[in-house]
Amino acid sequence: MLTGSKLVPLQRKLKLATDGAQGETRTMAGTVTLTTIDEDVLIFDPDGASRQLNLPAEEGASGVWHLVRNVGSLGEIITVKDDSAASIDALDAGEWAIFYCDGAAWRAVAGSNINSGSSFDSIDLNGVLDQDVALTAAGEGQNVLVTINHATAVAEAIDAHLTQLTTARTSGQVTAIKASTTSLAGDSGGTYADFEAAAPTDGGGTVTHIGLDVAAGHDYALATPNDVPIALGNSYDATIAHDGTTLTLHNSVATGHITEKLGDNAGATHKYITSLAGGVLFDIDSAGLISEGGSGTGTGMVREHRGTSATEGFERRVYEDTLSPSAIETALLTLPVGHRVTGVWANVETALVAAGTSATWSIGITGDVDIYGTACADLGLGAQGDSLAANSKFTGLNGATPSAVAASLGLFVAGTEAVKFIAAATGGATAGDSAFSSGSVRVRIEYDVALPMDDVV
Repeated sequence: MLTGSKLVPLQRKLKLATDGAQGETRTMAGTVTLTTIDEDVLIFDPDGASRQLNLPAEEGASGVWHLVRNVGSLGEIITVKDDSAASIDALDAGEWAIFYCDGAAWRAVAGSNINSGSSFDSIDLNGVLDQDVALTAAGEGQNVLVTINHATAVAEAIDAHLTQLTTARTSGQVTAIKASTTSLAGDSGGTYADFEAAAPTDGGGTVTHIGLDVAAGHDYALATPNDVPIALGNSYDATIAHDGTTLTLHNSVATGHITEKLGDNAGATHKYITSLAGGVLFDIDSAGLISEGGSGTGTGMVREHRGTSATEGFERRVYEDTLSPSAIETALLTLPVGHRVTGVWANVETALVAAGTSATWSIGITGDVDIYGTACADLGLGAQGDSLAANSKFTGLNGATPSAVAASLGLFVAGTEAVKFIAAATGGATAGDSAFSSGSVRVRIEYDVALPMDDVV
């Protein structure tokens, strides 16, 4: 910790490394007393014994500094004293320190082993400070501990500023603070952070703790020009990323709807949400057209819910599945209490095969075989037409269906219904007598559900 009252004007570049390339090297045969005309950087070899180094008298040494380094063997201590024989510091082998005189006293102002009471309030360094530190355990290469005792004053622990001078820049980046870390190919865990906003100490008052405070005047609060994602969450499982054309908000641990994308490769005109599998669930194009995707589920996926709780109100659900029927009646889904089927679509993917009176197919319930549809001509929109061929279809929407089929489309049903894909006789209104032996069909059913209001607790 630096304490005291004087600025230290070091008017030269300091090379605080361990190579001994700068300064005068001396071998000590005994006690050495320095004068004000000695070299500023002094490298001493104690030559097999601990030695004493005396600094010049303070009265004639105002503004003088010395960087002293001990290059002896372990245990050969150089004790540094002032002219009154008061000890200022002790340097073991490999240690160094900078000593400065303000005309009244000598103090150690920097070094590898500085006594806590021998330091200045601040150092005014006009030059480059080059420091090399090799840590082999937990610690800091540099540690700054600042306190403030004031009710309103603005304070900074570290204030860094870089100023562009007379030459007008045409390219290149100017950075006030630059930091990086280096990992190894063999690393199997851990996190490397160039900057960390450590957890604050909250004293319990009504204040706001901010990890990064960006003042007005900046063009961007955070820039990642090389398409580096921004990670959120304590497991970095939510990200914001840009690949040059699309801005993506992604939550890797969510199920179902996890990704929102703004823009697309066609010209950044769409906003859409995709599913875990990558399919588009919701899209708004540049003209404001809203499109909903999603294939539904085999049990009926909730696509929309309105209500003050998750158990009351209105729901719109979607069932979609591709099946290979192998019976006269193959279960699709059970519609819940209080439902209304609003749309039914079906298409034979692979030609169906059945014997006996089974000549076509229908969608309905036991006892009312074609209540929700049957094979029809004209892309499933025309009149009933018996068919087991590939691409035979039914298309019905809330009462707008071919005559005499799908009579319950758009009607409210209070009870449950077990909807089935049925091997039907000619005309589709009755079940055939033989099961399907091969083939496949894709069926989609959209329906609304009325959920009673929650009970009063």
